[in-house]
Amino acid sequence: GGGLGERPTPQRAALTLPFPARTPSGLHAVRLGEELREEGVEPSPRSYINDLMENPESSISALAVHYFIVFVILASTGCVILETVPELSSNPVFFPIEMCITALFTVEFALRLYACDSMKAFTSNCFNVIDFFAIFPGYVDLIILLVRATEAPVHQAADSMRTLRMMRIVRLVRVFRVLRLAKVARHSHMLSLIVAVMVKVSQSGLVVVLMLMGFAMVLSASLIYLSESELCEESGLYCTGPSAFDSIPSSFWWAIATLTTVGYGDMVPHSMAGKVIGGLTAMAGVMVIAIGVALVSINFRECFQEEKAKADQRRSRPLAREVSRQQDGRELEDLLRNFDGCSGALISKLRSVAAQQDGACAQQLEAMLDMLATHRNVLSDDIKRFMDRALLLNERGPLSPASVL
Repeated sequence: GGGLGERPTPQRAALTLPFPARTPSGLHAVRLGEELREEGVEPSPRSYINDLMENPESSISALAVHYFIVFVILASTGCVILETVPELSSNPVFFPIEMCITALFTVEFALRLYACDSMKAFTSNCFNVIDFFAIFPGYVDLIILLVRATEAPVHQAADSMRTLRMMRIVRLVRVFRVLRLAKVARHSHMLSLIVAVMVKVSQSGLVVVLMLMGFAMVLSASLIYLSESELCEESGLYCTGPSAFDSIPSSFWWAIATLTTVGYGDMVPHSMAGKVIGGLTAMAGVMVIAIGVALVSINFRECFQEEKAKADQRRSRPLAREVSRQQDGRELEDLLRNFDGCSGALISKLRSVAAQQDGACAQQLEAMLDMLATHRNVLSDDIKRFMDRALLLNERGPLSPASVL
């Protein structure tokens, strides 16, 4: 082969990445979505739909969808309430409205299902379960209408019990549609936060309160039955009827009403011992409620602060990522400047050493140094391009090997 001086100068290696070069203006963009669009990076359809349905702050269209769904939920609840008014119950306009609302909720549910990352997480989310049961009554109404249309009029008149059961199912489905109001919790940050807190509180303080209330209920119901049954045996009064303490289970209703300090008055003790037990039960109920309120309030405060901190962290995560990305960019630029300076100083020193050699050897070393300088410049430029793309992709997560190749 030829000598060292005859080696060809290396050409610039193409560094191919899946996104185009980053423009300088993108480094100072404030909104991450606008920055990606400025760089020619469009979000995938799934991520766009996920932001549209789950993050109303991501864009104006997402905010419009958010308010539109809330309006549909409130309109659906209003229709269910008005449909129970006798003067309006036979109005035929309610059924097409219900079908339209069911179709809208079905589209929303399908879009959320398409944009979810994990089917297991989607099915275990209580809000998605509420969405499913919000859609279910509309399809039950449609099935009942089709069943009625296929039945013969003579058969409908003859089978009155079946018609009565069908009417009860229709009433149940109509009332069940009121649960759509729970969908508002998904679209309200504070309501969803309170729901999450109540789930945590129910696992600690609320269980203790229910245990205390259950123990007091069984004890007071047993004592009131003992005292009132003796009065019934002695005098023969107050032994029958809906207000009689004829068993311990029937006394549970009186115990619950007294312990919660409601006191409906439909069941009252008549013996002196029963009245004393009633007074003690009322005072015990006040103490149990006071203890329960203290426990629940303490746990609610702690859980609320914890959940609020988590929610704030999730909402501020994009801004934190942007700040971290800018800091990484500054550090990488400093390191690249240090690399250029040190590599340039090293090549200059090598040139001074090569100049001290003999003529032929000096020419060969000079050719090698020219090649090293070219490699250094190519490497520096490629590092700059890689930095631009790495900083751009940092917000979207790590690159997969397939996307890099």
